[in-house]
Amino acid sequence: MGIFREIAIALGAAGIDPMIGPGLSLCRGWDYWTPKQSATDGKGIARTAHSIILGQTHLPKGGLYVLAPTMSVPQLIGGIWRQCLIRPNDPDADSRMDAFAVSIELDHSLRSQNLVAIIGHSPRDLGLYYDHLRATDPTLFTLVLAKAFKAALQHRASALHDPWPDGVARRWKGMEGDYLPPFLVAVLYAELGRLAMNQAGLIEMSVDGESLTNKQFLDRVPLAGTPHAPAAIRRALQFAPFQSVALGAPYLALMDDKGNIDPATAATWSRTAGATIALLHGLHGDIDITPSDATGGNSLASAYAANPAFWKIERNGKGVSHQSLDAVGFWGLGWRRNAAVRLLEIATTAREWNRQYRSLGPDLSCLPRHQLAKSMAIIGYAWVAEQDAAMALRMIGSVLSREEKATIGFDRWIPAAADPLAIDDYLGAKSGDDMLARAEKILPQLPRPGAFGYTARSQAHLWLNDKGDDIAHYRKLQDDALAAHAVAADGALPSALQDTSRVPANLLPLLAAQHGIDPGHGKIGHNRSPAPEMTDDPKAARGAQFMGQRISPLSTDSMIAKNHWR
Repeated sequence: MGIFREIAIALGAAGIDPMIGPGLSLCRGWDYWTPKQSATDGKGIARTAHSIILGQTHLPKGGLYVLAPTMSVPQLIGGIWRQCLIRPNDPDADSRMDAFAVSIELDHSLRSQNLVAIIGHSPRDLGLYYDHLRATDPTLFTLVLAKAFKAALQHRASALHDPWPDGVARRWKGMEGDYLPPFLVAVLYAELGRLAMNQAGLIEMSVDGESLTNKQFLDRVPLAGTPHAPAAIRRALQFAPFQSVALGAPYLALMDDKGNIDPATAATWSRTAGATIALLHGLHGDIDITPSDATGGNSLASAYAANPAFWKIERNGKGVSHQSLDAVGFWGLGWRRNAAVRLLEIATTAREWNRQYRSLGPDLSCLPRHQLAKSMAIIGYAWVAEQDAAMALRMIGSVLSREEKATIGFDRWIPAAADPLAIDDYLGAKSGDDMLARAEKILPQLPRPGAFGYTARSQAHLWLNDKGDDIAHYRKLQDDALAAHAVAADGALPSALQDTSRVPANLLPLLAAQHGIDPGHGKIGHNRSPAPEMTDDPKAARGAQFMGQRISPLSTDSMIAKNHWR
C-alpha cells in the first residue's frame, strides 16, 4: 500500500493501533538488514524505538538483526557501524558477507577517529558499554539498546550519570578520552543512525548518477512508467499525489486579473487537490500516477513544471530559466547540505553536553577543527557511495587536482571503484572546511524550538525530552485537513476557486481522472460512495509529526517543509 503503509506505522508508533501485523513496522537498515539488498529501504526513520528488540515484532524472512540483545561484543560494535552506514574498514574482519563487520572488540579501525571527532566516543566504547549493562542491569540494557531512552530513565534515572566501565577507559589513546557519560553517547549514536537513514532516503530521491536540479528532474519525469525510470522519479511519483507538487492546477484557475499566477490561490488549489486526492484514495485504494506511455509522461512533466517550486525566474533581463536548485530537500536542505548541517547539529550537541557533564574533564571543543571538517566530508561521502557509485565517483573527482587525476589514471576509473572507503586516501588538509563553514552559517537559521520543523532536526535531546516540541503545528494541520476533507466530501471548492469564469465546473472529476481514477467517483451526486471519516484524535497529529521526521511526502514537500538554503 505504499505511503499509506508508512502512515499506518507512524500512527501505530503514536499510539493509534492500525492493526499492524508482526514485522510490518520494521525498517531495513534500522531494525534488520538483508544480504545482497541495499543497506536501507530509503524511507528514513523517526525517533522510534526498536520494536523488535522490545519483543513486539519478529524478523522478516531472510532478515538479519542490526542490533540484538544476544549479540557478541564485536557484533554489537558492527551493528552500530552498520546503523550509521559507515564502514569500519577492519582488515581482520570477514567483510565478504558483512561490510560493516568488526573482528574484535578493540576495534582498531582508523575510521573511528571520524566518529570520535563528531561525538567524542567510538562505536567500540558504546559496544562495551552495552555489554556492561547486559551484565549489570539487563532491563536497562534492553531499553538502551532499543533506543527507548525515556523509558530507560524512568527505569533508573541515575543511568544518565553512570561512568564508563574500566574496560573502556583503559583502551583510550590519542584523541580519545572521557568526554561524555556513556548513556548520552548512546543517545548521540541513535541520532546519528537516524540521520544516516534519512540521508540514504534523501540521496535516493536526489541523485541519478549526478545531483538532480529542478531542470534535470523535469527532464527525467517523462521516463516515468518506462524501464529506464530512475529510482528518484519512481519515489517522487509515490509522494506527488499527497504533496503540493504535480497536481496539475490549470493556469486559468490560478491567474489573477492581470494574468499572473496568484501564489495564495495556488496554495488554496494545492490544499484542495490534496484533500480531494486523499478522499479519493480513501474511497478507492492506493493511487498510482505513473503514466503508461510517452504522452502521459510528458503531460506529467508539464504538471510538475506548473508547480511554483519549479517555475522559471527572470534572469536580469536576459530571459527566464530554472533556478539551479536541488530537486528534492529534507525540510528544504538538499542532500549535501543536509548531511553537513545535521552532522554539525550532532557535533554541537555533543560539545554542549561535554561542557555540561564533563566541565572538569577533557574538552571536546578542543579537538582540531580540521579533524571535524574532514570527518564530515568522509562521512558524507560514505553515505553517497552506499547509494550511488556514479555520484561518489564524481565526488572523488571534485577533490583531485588535474595532476593527481593524471597520476592515478582517474579518467579510466569506473563507478565501482568509488566504494565507500575510496575517499579516505584523497582528501587534503583542508577537505571539508567549506562544508563546515556553510553548515555553520545555516545552523542558526534552522527552525527554533517550537517552530514547525524543529523535531525533524538532528536534535539528540528529543530522544530524552519534548523541549521545543512542534506538535502544535501538526495539530493545526490536522484541523485544516478536517475542514478541507469535509469540503471535498461535499464536492465543493473553496471560495477562492469558485469563480466559474476561471474554474471549470467539472474540476474535481477532471482531477480524479488525471490521477487514474474513474471520473465518476469525483462527481457530486447520490451515486457517490460515502466519504471515509477522518479522526480528530490528537495522537494522529503525533503520527504526522513522526512522518515529518523521516523521508515522507511532508518532509520533502518543497512548498510546505521549505527554507532558503537549497
